[in-house]
Amino acid sequence: MHSQPASPVLVKKVKKDIIREAKDEEHQIKDAIKDLSRTEKAAQKASKEVAKADSKLEKAENAEQACRTDHEHDVAIAQVQQAQTEFELSSQRHAQLHYDKIVKAAEVDAALMTNDANTKERNVKLNALRGPSATNEAGRVIPVTENQGVDVRMHFT
Repeated sequence: MHSQPASPVLVKKVKKDIIREAKDEEHQIKDAIKDLSRTEKAAQKASKEVAKADSKLEKAENAEQACRTDHEHDVAIAQVQQAQTEFELSSQRHAQLHYDKIVKAAEVDAALMTNDANTKERNVKLNALRGPSATNEAGRVIPVTENQGVDVRMHFT
C-alpha cells in the first residue's frame, strides 16, 4: 500500500524549512567556534601576562634584597606587594579563561554532535518526501566539514 505523494508545493515548503533549519544551525556553530577562538586567544594573552607578572615579581624581590637603606627598602617592599597582587590577579584571570575555554570547547563539540544528528534527520525527511522511487543519493543534505565544522555546505541533486 502506497500513501499518496505529497503535493509539490508542500514538498518545496518543507525542503525550504529544512534548508533554513540547517543554515541556522550552521550559523550557530560558526558563532560558537568564533567565540571559542576568541576565548583561546584571551587565555593565551592571560598566560603571557602571568609570565610577565611573575618576572616582574621576581625582579622586585631581587631589588628588595639588594636595597640597603630603609627608604629604598620600603619602596622595594611596596613594589613586591604590588607585583604579588598583579601576579595573583593575572593568575586568577588566566585560570578563569582556561575554564571558559574548556566549557566553550565542550559546547562546540555538543553543537557539532547535535548538528550531525539533525543533518541525518533532515536527510531522512527529504528522502521520505521524494517517495519510494527516489534513490538513496537523491536530494541528500550532506554536510562537508572542514576545520571541525567551520565550513558546512549543503549539496542537492
